[in-house]
Amino acid sequence: DAQAQWAASTKNADVRWEQKECFAQGWTPGKDLEECTRSNIQGFPTLKIFGGTAPAQGEEFDGGRSVPNILSWV
Repeated sequence: DAQAQWAASTKNADVRWEQKECFAQGWTPGKDLEECTRSNIQGFPTLKIFGGTAPAQGEEFDGGRSVPNILSWV
């Protein structure tokens, strides 16, 4: 999960997976910016799965942000 910690959409998400900080307050580089760049993160919040049959940059989830939708993707 990649996000801007201060963004309203991030604060409203019920996140239960590892979080990466791409940008900090004021769009300054976050502690995980390099990893976010390698993973091609372009919007927030972004949900991606890595490993298994997913491509190296991860497989992005584009479905609804409800628990049933996310669980059916995983």
